[in-house]
Amino acid sequence: MSANTKVIFEVAAKRERSELTLPIQHFIAMDDWVNKLGHQAYIAWLKFYTYADRTESQRFESSLTKLCERLGVSKGTFYSKVIPPLWDYGFIDFKEREGFMTIVVYSYPQNRYELATRPLNKIRDYATEWESINRDRGKAGGKKSAKLRSDSCGSKIEPAGSAYNIGSKNEPKGGSKIEPNNNSKSFNNSNDLIDCLGDADKSIHASVYQALQKHAKKNCYVLDNTPIGSWYIDEIYTMLINQFPNQLDPEVVQLAAELYFDRACAVTMEGVIMKLELQNPVGYFRFCYEDAIKQWKAKRAKK
Repeated sequence: MSANTKVIFEVAAKRERSELTLPIQHFIAMDDWVNKLGHQAYIAWLKFYTYADRTESQRFESSLTKLCERLGVSKGTFYSKVIPPLWDYGFIDFKEREGFMTIVVYSYPQNRYELATRPLNKIRDYATEWESINRDRGKAGGKKSAKLRSDSCGSKIEPAGSAYNIGSKNEPKGGSKIEPNNNSKSFNNSNDLIDCLGDADKSIHASVYQALQKHAKKNCYVLDNTPIGSWYIDEIYTMLINQFPNQLDPEVVQLAAELYFDRACAVTMEGVIMKLELQNPVGYFRFCYEDAIKQWKAKRAKK
């Protein structure tokens, strides 16, 4: 073998899946981590770790619906009790890749080995920071999606680690893909909801999405002091397009969001609390939208 011979290393045999190991857990995980993350988020993190890509044959891709089924949680629990704490404490990150939303799973908080034996520190707030981050990423066309965080989020997290993909190229993309349209049609002068919305087009779709961004975020909550996030906005938008194709109007969206708040939420000294335990906020918004249509028509009839 000459000095210029290339050397290649090859593993004798690939380990079976059952032989692979989870991140080493120390007592601090039980003393601190579980209390801050919650049991469901903690177990989901460990499961995420087993779902991540390791070889092409082990690649895991799924829709959000199938992912929730695999975790054994509802979408409401996934969006409100699993994703937020894992993101807040730096156990996961997000980036878009090849038309997929990719969840990057870290072995340690913030992907830092020295934090494996320390109490968790919250480095960002999903309820407030994820919205602005998601919008900024959308405006950038997804090119800077690996960062997914403002400079104020605290410790740096490198976009390296295990990852798996959610969704497919045929599924709706993030809400920030829909840009404001100042030429959206107004239907305020119509006397018949069904007739006026029969010609709904892309402009009305954009105005409906803008109304959701404005009114749903303000009025629709999933937990105490926790308004719905971008994923819920996207799912509600898709639901409205599919279920009410000829009854779309931003004013009805506003009415529905206000009904949602009046029926499910209350303002107290501690902030906004839930009067109802909602396992399916998207379905509940659909119920409110149906009643909002009735109210919209009644108001038009009086005029």
